[in-house]
Amino acid sequence: MIWVQIVSVIFCILVKTAFPVEASARAGGGKLSMVTLDYTKDDEDSSLSSFNFVGNAEKIINFRSRRNFYQNTVEGFEPGDGAPGFQVKTLDGEFVYPPPSGLNFSLIVHAFTNKSAFLECLWTSQSSLTDFIQYLPESAHVLFLSFDDTAARDALWMKEQIQRMGMYRGKDILSRVHFSPVPVYALGNWIPAVLYSWGCSGHNCGLAQVLFTSTEWDMPVVAKRLDARYDWLMGHWDQRSYSLVDAGDGCKPTATVAAAVAWVSEGNCSFFVKVKNMADSKAAGVLVYAPLGSPIQDMNCEGEECYTLLSIPASMVHVEPAVVRALLDMQPVNVSFQYTPAPSFFFGIDQQGALAEMGWFLYPTFRFISWQAQWFDFSEELQAQLRSPAQVVTVFDKVVMQGTAELLLL
Repeated sequence: MIWVQIVSVIFCILVKTAFPVEASARAGGGKLSMVTLDYTKDDEDSSLSSFNFVGNAEKIINFRSRRNFYQNTVEGFEPGDGAPGFQVKTLDGEFVYPPPSGLNFSLIVHAFTNKSAFLECLWTSQSSLTDFIQYLPESAHVLFLSFDDTAARDALWMKEQIQRMGMYRGKDILSRVHFSPVPVYALGNWIPAVLYSWGCSGHNCGLAQVLFTSTEWDMPVVAKRLDARYDWLMGHWDQRSYSLVDAGDGCKPTATVAAAVAWVSEGNCSFFVKVKNMADSKAAGVLVYAPLGSPIQDMNCEGEECYTLLSIPASMVHVEPAVVRALLDMQPVNVSFQYTPAPSFFFGIDQQGALAEMGWFLYPTFRFISWQAQWFDFSEELQAQLRSPAQVVTVFDKVVMQGTAELLLL
């Protein structure tokens, strides 16, 4: 009996400390929960039972955080808090949230910056834009913003990208996407507070950069970079300075790049061939540069190439004239790699008006936005089912059970 009592006490402690349990189906992972099973006692009202109920007559499990649901903007925002209403000027008029007709859609907010190579690739990749057009649920809206002073130009460009791909795919979604020409810092509402306080700290977060230096320069050259696809090249840049050596287009091995970072032009052969040739040449890594006027691409292997293990890191940048001139003049150029923290580029609001973080974008495609919106749909449908009355399924009805019963005593 003593042992049973001890087990009971431990069980009570585990029940008390194990909840709330957070469940999320985010595309990627991270600390956010968009759905919270809250079994703890409500500190604000000690008269409530240990379950959080919504409404007076109907008992419903609360799947959102109760903390600061009606948010005080001075205290900051947390996932699960209620999103206050706001208005944003867009290219097609005023976007009002929540709409006068009431909440009937989820909302994804995306803030662009031209300082991110990842976002540049996200917006210039045909496959990424196709994923957005093809997979965004009918129940989702997207608000596009820009951190930069070029927000008006960025809004027009983003709209053109979506419109062009929508016409190509024969699908019109412009009624559900909204482009604001107002930079984030000038919005005058709570959205900047969420973007800046929910800074991303995971995969493809922040600003990945390359730092070029030379004894012939007064100032270093800083360029944005996009690392090769994470599941193709497993190598990572060390926190040190490398020597940079010109390797032409990288389509042939060259002994000159041994222990250095190879400076390689885009084109004439695949990314895989370039990286493999430089790995065979004992290079420490590869920097592929896009020519003037061309976007940074998602460096990845294709087909059978992916079965060849390559251990060196590789990234893509824009061509830097100062670097090209220095290498042509046989001047020494060193390169190092850094990450600069940045605000979050994305967050969401579900159909119930609750704020939600976004999962990691493991590679540059808008499909991650579509997956987030699909998760909101799933969560909303699940909550609706939980609110509906339970159905009783009869298994045994007035059936005499045969057999013997034994009483087990501890």
